[in-house]
Amino acid sequence: MVLSPGRALGTVRQPEDTGLTTQDGNGLKDHDGGEKDRGKQAAVDWDAINASIRVKAWRGYKAGLYPQQDLRDIEQDLAVWVLERLDGFDPERGTLATFLKHALRSGLSLIVRRANAARRSLPEDAEMDSLGEMIDSSEGPPVALSETLTKYDLHRRIGTSPRGAIEQFEFVHDIDTLIALLPESKAAVARALMTDGPTKAQSESGLTVAHFEATVADIARHFAANDYDLFDIVADI
Repeated sequence: MVLSPGRALGTVRQPEDTGLTTQDGNGLKDHDGGEKDRGKQAAVDWDAINASIRVKAWRGYKAGLYPQQDLRDIEQDLAVWVLERLDGFDPERGTLATFLKHALRSGLSLIVRRANAARRSLPEDAEMDSLGEMIDSSEGPPVALSETLTKYDLHRRIGTSPRGAIEQFEFVHDIDTLIALLPESKAAVARALMTDGPTKAQSESGLTVAHFEATVADIARHFAANDYDLFDIVADI
């Protein structure tokens, strides 16, 4: 999902775009306030906002706060959370990076708390199977339910299909080709994202957090121009 000037808040692109876009006016209200308001709008970097939202949501998933299939919903919730508070951003009092750091931290915390509360409020008679429950096996003695679950079960749950051997080969080839087209400095970051994940990639890159996130945003745009979602790829590895 991508926040950018140009469309109204709540406009959702088609699944192939998976984008949420917003007009400047929805996040930055036009008060006809002159230089100060223009300065605020100039200080808002939509690429940085998008990258920060995606990275924060991904880190929450890696920390075990929610399953991978919830990533898109979390990103959308964080996008709305940031937009609702963006009018309070004052570049004279702090940087956009600092504003996003605090907004996303509090936003993710609240979103996760609400999700956990919703799960706890399930009806008392709701039936749930324990992953430790022993079930019959066609190949021998009973086994724990957790041992019978596969990636195919996950794909069935979220409505996708696992790649076949040929598709996987072509997918890897496409990704290698896309990385090879990047400048070497960005290609190195892209490879690190694929092998180590964002946190380790940033720490070993020698870049500041802001510079790293800007680089990741550039890489993501390069992938998107070729119909690939960088963050989906990294999360799927």
